[in-house]
Amino acid sequence: MTNRSWGRGVGVSAAGISLITQFMIVPYHPVWAIPVMTLDLLIIFALTRFHVAADVR
Repeated sequence: MTNRSWGRGVGVSAAGISLITQFMIVPYHPVWAIPVMTLDLLIIFALTRFHVAADVR
């Protein structure tokens, strides 16, 4: 999935789903959910911020 746009989309979708589920878990396990939410946000930021040019052959 390296340098593929669909791989980026899958990664952002997976991190987004995880982020949404962590919001639901916060009332029950805040010590676990808040760091995981932070990690999910960093993953989404990293996948959407940096763009690698496509290798056209």
